[in-house]
Amino acid sequence: MSKTTIPAGGITDSAVTTAKINADAITGAKLADDAINSEHYTDGSIDTAHVADSQITAAKTTGVAGYVLIKAITISGTTASVTFQNGSSDVVLILLMTLIFLQEMI
Repeated sequence: MSKTTIPAGGITDSAVTTAKINADAITGAKLADDAINSEHYTDGSIDTAHVADSQITAAKTTGVAGYVLIKAITISGTTASVTFQNGSSDVVLILLMTLIFLQEMI
């Protein structure tokens, strides 16, 4: 690695360009709070481990294309009633779900 001597007057404006910054040379400690926004996130870099409990509400998921969101799940005995955001509901047999789960485990 070659060494560069910094002139007595310092580094001139615009002398440090993107091409002169090594990969991983700028750490999180050098970034100002709120300096990076969503356009700079890598696709797939935010997963469930990065989302705190209760942070995604029904209001934030309104209009999610292709999905019907669950509003409530009520369990009674061996059945569960699922109410969806669009107002429809279904009854799910917990016993059947358990058997399917156990079969997949074998």
